[in-house]
Amino acid sequence: MYEDRQDFNNDVWDANDLAHEAAETKEFLAAVVKLAVDAVQRRLNEPAIYVKPIQIGGFNIHIRIKSVGSDLIVRLPRPHYVQFPNEKMEYEAATAMVIREATPVPIPRQLEYNNKHPTLGPFIIMDYIENKGDMVNILTIPGLDPAIPPVLKPDISDATLLGAYSKIASCLFHISTLKFSQIGSLSEVNSSYSVRNRPITQNMNVMMQLGGIPEEVLPPPNKTYTTANDWYVMLSEMHLSQLLFQHNDTIFSTEDCLNKYVSRQLFRNLASEGKLSTFGFSDDTWSAQGLHNRATLPAPDRSTDFRIWCDDRRPVNFLVGKDGDVAACVDFEFAYVAPTQFTLDPPWWLLLEQPEMWADGMKCWSNVFESRMPVGLAAVRQVEKRLNCSFPLPSQYMQESWLTGRFWLTYAARKSWAFDAIYWNFLDERFLANVRPDCLSGERASIGSLLDNEN
Repeated sequence: MYEDRQDFNNDVWDANDLAHEAAETKEFLAAVVKLAVDAVQRRLNEPAIYVKPIQIGGFNIHIRIKSVGSDLIVRLPRPHYVQFPNEKMEYEAATAMVIREATPVPIPRQLEYNNKHPTLGPFIIMDYIENKGDMVNILTIPGLDPAIPPVLKPDISDATLLGAYSKIASCLFHISTLKFSQIGSLSEVNSSYSVRNRPITQNMNVMMQLGGIPEEVLPPPNKTYTTANDWYVMLSEMHLSQLLFQHNDTIFSTEDCLNKYVSRQLFRNLASEGKLSTFGFSDDTWSAQGLHNRATLPAPDRSTDFRIWCDDRRPVNFLVGKDGDVAACVDFEFAYVAPTQFTLDPPWWLLLEQPEMWADGMKCWSNVFESRMPVGLAAVRQVEKRLNCSFPLPSQYMQESWLTGRFWLTYAARKSWAFDAIYWNFLDERFLANVRPDCLSGERASIGSLLDNEN
């Protein structure tokens, strides 16, 4: 029915690209470099110089600046790509500081976070970390166009994969040991860090950047969540908002509209009933799959046990030192405290490319991922053994997540434009099998409204 990511609002996408091109000119970048140098000189109270080249990523601009005794990076959000620049920079700065102070994960020292600069905008000044590339360089074919999404080397050995995966797994394990009592974003007040504000997810950024979805349907800035169920409900409501408020390139027929509406309503109903947070665990007594193929491991506490999660965490965020080990874990954009369920799935980045972007479709991605997952789990087991982890082990949760399809539920919950392909290919039969409740009673007029809105 659906094989990959659904379309964004192309009119909004084009307008955003035009606005970005008008803003991020050579003159703009030159001015930003000068302002960044000035900010560093003010901070250090000594002369500093810009070190070429400027690095421009998907969401950030990085400017390297050196002085007599310091080698630094100034990190800024890209205009028009980042929809909540002040929040994004504040929360990622706080998250990095918490991890640096509470774990052995190598995090660059931050000299300053500033969201009050009148012309430069929000920025972070941090140490530059010497490196010989990132983990992607080890895993992918060298010399490819950097604009092309990386893929694993076809002939990469299991030993090479195991070595890279285990180093990343060690960092992620230490981060996952930090526990919090609310879901939301970390921020700092008077040198104290806690969850005080809404999560800023990558999907929320895309909803506004490429979907044209009004900000009013997103969580309010000061909102936090005290249960996993509450957050699943909010995620399901944002999926419905994407269908309701994306005015172009979202509905192509009455059947298409019905499928998308039904799946989102079912997902929201299950979230509202507190069922999504138990799916794929031994607590799952409601799903068609759970009745016949019960998992053995319990769901984490849904009201007191939350962990740091990063929507865009991948191997490129792990810099490699001269010794081949992780020199630094960087880039905590779209990081927030989330349900622990999110951390108990096998990591999607084992193949480097996202399932909805896989050239041969999501089902093909699933088959290839399954063939690589044993090495990924072996890497996690290495870390568990070295750190003497207690039962139940993360690797066991990850194994059951894949077998039960819980991996797909968590992924679908975070991805509005991948939701349809995931729901109908991997979740519908696992949830309800051949039972189809009439979730549309009294709501069929909404289908007509959606079609009228698209036309």
